[in-house]
Amino acid sequence: MMRSMRSMRRFAIVVGLLAWLTACESALPDSQPRPDDLDLGARMGKVSSENILREPGWHVWGASVVRGEDGRYHMFYARWPEGMVGRDPGDPADKRFMGMSGWLKYSEIAYASSDRPLGPYKHQATILKGSGREGDWDQFTAHNPHIKQFGGRYYLYYVANHRVPDKDLWYSHVGGQCIGVLVADSIADFVQGDFKRPDQPLIRPDGSRTFHRTVNPSVTQGPDGRYYMMFKSYSKKSGRGGNMTHWIAVAPKPAGPFRMEGKVFTAAAFAAEDPYLWFDQERQRFYAVVKNFKRNGALARQHGALALITSVDGVHAWEPARHRLVSNRRYVDDQDQERSLSHMERPQLLMNAQGRIEGLFVAASYGNPWKGAATFNIHVPID
Repeated sequence: MMRSMRSMRRFAIVVGLLAWLTACESALPDSQPRPDDLDLGARMGKVSSENILREPGWHVWGASVVRGEDGRYHMFYARWPEGMVGRDPGDPADKRFMGMSGWLKYSEIAYASSDRPLGPYKHQATILKGSGREGDWDQFTAHNPHIKQFGGRYYLYYVANHRVPDKDLWYSHVGGQCIGVLVADSIADFVQGDFKRPDQPLIRPDGSRTFHRTVNPSVTQGPDGRYYMMFKSYSKKSGRGGNMTHWIAVAPKPAGPFRMEGKVFTAAAFAAEDPYLWFDQERQRFYAVVKNFKRNGALARQHGALALITSVDGVHAWEPARHRLVSNRRYVDDQDQERSLSHMERPQLLMNAQGRIEGLFVAASYGNPWKGAATFNIHVPID
């Protein structure tokens, strides 16, 4: 009888333990990666005139949007004057930066807002320019903005440059490009200039893995609570003869310090730029949209097309996504007309509070901007 009772107690304990383990398992977040079935290209909607930001007299380029604490939508974008406006006409060297080429020396980060996620947006203020001070890492330009909100604060990542030794004036600026960040408690603080310009960049070339430039930052929070940055660099110390590479750096906080964690793509076959990185909660994997630079089909067949890449942990085994083509250089307008583009760059996504993608923002032109064609930003609805 005693043996039977002990057996029953042991059985009850085992049953209770199994029930407790089952409850614990169900309480844990489901972190298993889902199938790679994201197809952004199939979800691109039609673009109306309200979904395009143009400014006469200005080259308008990459734009990044966040929903603010006021419920409105706030855009930070790159722009610089067309032609020789703002340049020194008496300086022959400065003519290297006229027109479209002015982004490398004269770009500024501007601000616009809207009641609706895809516009219309209207310019309201200039947020940041190059410091203009000799010796500063950000003496020239303020470019490629990427706005994010983490923990109730706003982080504006961007690119600036200073001159580094090079026989060629253009490459002396290209080689001085680094990544920085501005931090503010509110959008209004950015607009009013209530932020501190960083004394040092977040990321600069390390001379062993990243060379010649570190640019085009995109930051997301991973499932482990850390902050992942994807950025572009170069495969050689010189800007000539190498290929574009992509890397991942990770930090415990949105403003760093960021530590190099791994490579994304370094082979010439996967040359690309302009990454937009995010962790997809639904599929429990990382994705990034990039601009393809090859015609070999590794990412896309068209030079300048937008492609999708993915990784389960954000650091290792990056690869083209199952539905790798996001878009060739084109869009469909609200009259069902397909519009071909000469350029389609700087992809940035807008997501709602639930992590669902609402819009794709891209810098674009119909003709060759280096020959005087206008540039603008298109806001593509994502259904």
